[in-house]
Amino acid sequence: MIKKVENILTYAHLTEEANELEIKNRALARRIATEGIVLLENNGILPIPKEEKILLAGAGATNTIKGGSGSGEVNERYSVSILDGLKYAGYSILNQEELEEYRLKAIEEKEKFFIEKRKKAGFFSFKEISMANIETGYHDIEFVLNKDKKYDTEIAIYVLSRMSGEGGDRKLDKGDFLLSDRENEDIHYLAKTYKDVIVIINAGGMVDLSSLDDIKLSGLIFMGMLGEEGGNALADIISGDITPSGHLTSTWPISYKDIPYGDKYSYLDQNEKELDYSEDIYLGYRYYERFRKKVRYPFGYGLSYTGFKIATKVDLADEIKIFVKLKNFGEFKGKCVLQFYASIPEGKLKQPQFSLIGFTKSKLLVPDQETLLSVSIPYHYLASYDEESSSTIMEKGRYALYIGQSSDKRSLIAGFDLHEDIIISKHKKICPLKKNIEILTPDFPKKDLLIPDNLMLTLDPSNIKPEEIKELKVLDAPENSMDEYLIEAKKIVDELTMDELSFLLVGGGVMDIAIPSPHSVIVPGAAGNTTNKLKEKNLKSFALADGPAGLRLVKTSVVLKNAKTIKYVDHGMEMFNYLPKIAKLLGYSKINKGTPLYCYTTAFPTGISLAQTWSEKLLNKFGDAIAKEMEEYGVTVWLAPGMNIQKNPLCGRNFEYFSEDPVLSGKMAKAIVLGVQAHRGCYLTLKHFACNNQENERKYTSANVSERALREIYLKGFGIAVKEGRCRGIMSSYNRINGVWSGANKDLLTTVLREEWKYKGFVITDWDESHEGLEEYRSIDSGINLLMPGNHKQIANLKKALQNKTLDINVAKERAIQIVQIMLLHNSTIK
Repeated sequence: MIKKVENILTYAHLTEEANELEIKNRALARRIATEGIVLLENNGILPIPKEEKILLAGAGATNTIKGGSGSGEVNERYSVSILDGLKYAGYSILNQEELEEYRLKAIEEKEKFFIEKRKKAGFFSFKEISMANIETGYHDIEFVLNKDKKYDTEIAIYVLSRMSGEGGDRKLDKGDFLLSDRENEDIHYLAKTYKDVIVIINAGGMVDLSSLDDIKLSGLIFMGMLGEEGGNALADIISGDITPSGHLTSTWPISYKDIPYGDKYSYLDQNEKELDYSEDIYLGYRYYERFRKKVRYPFGYGLSYTGFKIATKVDLADEIKIFVKLKNFGEFKGKCVLQFYASIPEGKLKQPQFSLIGFTKSKLLVPDQETLLSVSIPYHYLASYDEESSSTIMEKGRYALYIGQSSDKRSLIAGFDLHEDIIISKHKKICPLKKNIEILTPDFPKKDLLIPDNLMLTLDPSNIKPEEIKELKVLDAPENSMDEYLIEAKKIVDELTMDELSFLLVGGGVMDIAIPSPHSVIVPGAAGNTTNKLKEKNLKSFALADGPAGLRLVKTSVVLKNAKTIKYVDHGMEMFNYLPKIAKLLGYSKINKGTPLYCYTTAFPTGISLAQTWSEKLLNKFGDAIAKEMEEYGVTVWLAPGMNIQKNPLCGRNFEYFSEDPVLSGKMAKAIVLGVQAHRGCYLTLKHFACNNQENERKYTSANVSERALREIYLKGFGIAVKEGRCRGIMSSYNRINGVWSGANKDLLTTVLREEWKYKGFVITDWDESHEGLEEYRSIDSGINLLMPGNHKQIANLKKALQNKTLDINVAKERAIQIVQIMLLHNSTIK
């Protein structure tokens, strides 16, 4: 696929037409989107026949948000709005003309908003433009419902739309987490005027619906942010062409005040540089179930148009094996999500009421069709971390296993007794707390477990063995060539000078708006590149591209007539649309100034919607599709998936993350990893390692967390993706953990990652992660392989550290070998 455009090497397309890969990935994006939609309420109105007339209202009807702002943006060919999706499906939208007028007016008002913001901020205040972008979405002109006319229908659909993004948290304000006065007034008006009102939540997370508790909605759908095919996917669900099978991946409390320590989160505490994880292990459903708090929608909740009968059998062997006989007894074809939970005995260690230990999703079943499913769950998923002994243990006592379709509706399927404590693994202490924080602890015992004799199983304790972790090899090259690459990499690194070694450990910089040569492959819109200073040693640079809802590249760029420079025609992020005209004139070009290049990538659903499919198979296909686009456009490393825990619903980046649960997060990431890395020469980076749970002041916030919560909640998902998914790339986070920067945290990057998990892949910093007073050598010494995006100061500082032996040259060479192996493999794919 590689093309020589004049004298520049690029994978970009020379024609604008959609190719077979784009069309295929578009269909996959739609399929994922339909399975990620969650039906929250249905009082008999859904599905709606396509011959029905509909009144459609709300800002998101036309300005449907397909993804959040920041590095996670995707520059797709087109995006389908809810209005367009319903029209394409055949529905008659009675107020279509008014909606089209609003669509245009909202675009104009958004432009005015940015212009005013820029004027107030000053010409060169890039930060203000960026933050303005994050704040918009609900700063667009409000949608005004026409209340002077009663439309000839009994069905009204109202779309609540919210933007969120990188670099800033959501606000506990009207128009963001809460309904605006206008939205509240409009929905109440619709409920009085029309028989059936359906509300669609088009957002990256929950919206507080308390102000609607006095009315009964006919339907409620959490649409999420569904990428380019969102409008079509929603129409598939509303029409019944697809039966909803999405389930929530985080608990929705009745109101924000029900969240433990919610008043201490981010800006609400007026101390954004300290975030105490006082809820400890009692996060999300672990808190609400253990402390017996009612919620609006529980973890794992989701309605369907059909129903399923379930029968189970459990065997206790080398793993817990659960066999399920499933039958669709309803009138619609559909898929069923099955969730498995375990209640762990409360001995020395306090415990949640239960925890998720596994899940599966059925194939599509027609009415009366049966299928058999099986799930294997390792015993160490039932273990807990004991800080006193620094060990992961299964305590003696009675264990109970459940099956359910949400955390509040579970059926007991088996139980067993363990008569002595069993140590699963021993550990070193990591990341000690440096301040006293309040730790939430229940002051009452767990509910008693009453297990009938016929469900009690006998466990042979010898079946519980230490967790087996296979050592990872960095490359995905054929086994017989592994050693060849490693030997060559070691030989090259041994011959590097200190100058060359410093270049290798620092990125080659961000691609500026005007892209220069001499990178080995130019990828328009790449987030960064490795150094190209060592090409005479056959170490050519490779490109890294943002994610995680797809590849973030620039749609249109142009090779100028001097044949040495590429300039962008379109913009890599939305905020660049609002730069001053002079900046556009200097940095960008018109398409007729040279040879056009096209990079149309697919905008898939965001992380939360991906996870709401509860389908490892589907996310594996998603990873495969991303890798094919990486190959298409010359990307070696994809900066995704985002898999931090959804600690609080106000986190501005929750739309990129999977869940409040580490097992679900880890399994989703694992599936994506396996899909991407099945392609030789394609890598990704799990991010952000770790505890990136607040966006305000993210570069300076200290996550103050106990070692048990850190290991059981915030690191566990990463561990699953590394140990089971064999992931080869990780990105560190901006924040500190108990006062220590993540990008120079030896406990995380060496003790846990490289020693405990036997990780042999590469670790990169987040972009411009270095802080004042944080010397670059500390990051390399702690376990970082590559400082990104890189600058001359970092190179000079590393060289100085090597010269004065502050940084051991053998450690630097060890880090370099992993990058060189990737470069060698990369070189073999572009020859």
